[in-house]
Amino acid sequence: LLVAVILSVLGLSVYSVFNNGIKVWKKIFGNVIEEDVSLFFEKISRDLRNSFEYTGIKFEGSNERIAFPTLIVPKESKDAKYEIGYVVYFKDTIDKSINRKQQNYNQLYKNTDPIPAKVLSNIKNLTFQYYRYDPEGDKTSWESYWKDEENPPLAVRVKVEFYENNREKSFVKSIFIPVYKVSTESKEK
Repeated sequence: LLVAVILSVLGLSVYSVFNNGIKVWKKIFGNVIEEDVSLFFEKISRDLRNSFEYTGIKFEGSNERIAFPTLIVPKESKDAKYEIGYVVYFKDTIDKSINRKQQNYNQLYKNTDPIPAKVLSNIKNLTFQYYRYDPEGDKTSWESYWKDEENPPLAVRVKVEFYENNREKSFVKSIFIPVYKVSTESKEK
């Protein structure tokens, strides 16, 4: 009888320690998705803030895809030298992830298709909106598609939705874009 009582007390204490350990582990690693979303926002913010108008490469945007010229560091480069490139962020509906493709200027015109890098996994939805200013009507608006061929938008709003513990969560970030213009056209004297 004494052995049974001691074993039950030991079993209860082991279960209690194990249960508390699982709770601590869930608290520590429960915020991993938020950290991943934060890193994604930081990466796309850096790319958009380094974007510029370029004669040969246009800014394109839809509800679930954005593509624009920006400064990139080539993956094959051993030193961190920036060069002109093209970046695409898009939602992979099969994999339920956000992917990023980048090409430098030479790869873009050789029509090589780079392998996309997964930036964020296990998402439900990705939405882009584009901030437009209409000087004629003195109005601003958020649009689902970017149709303007000459200028990039003033800002991009990114919304990421995902499920965590059977609850839907979403994060939204507006990224303002400084406007720079780079032209490849030669000027005659």
